[in-house]
Amino acid sequence: MQQDPHPLDISRILSYMAKKVDQNISLPELAAKNSMSVNSFLRHFRKAVGKTPMAYMRELRLKTSEELLLHTRLRVEEIALR
Repeated sequence: MQQDPHPLDISRILSYMAKKVDQNISLPELAAKNSMSVNSFLRHFRKAVGKTPMAYMRELRLKTSEELLLHTRLRVEEIALR
């Protein structure tokens, strides 16, 4: 079995994305965090997670919004503006 020449530190990337859930982050920014080209990062991320980084971020934002709706008194408008 051939060793991947540039393994993706997926736990570090997912943690970074979770911390930045309320901010816009770009694919080039995520790739740079792992010292990879955008295409290489996208390929490795999709292989490891099963979806693109932007699809993962969208789901993360939806889950975060759901948690805020269920466990806070924030209004939908307030959550949407975060």
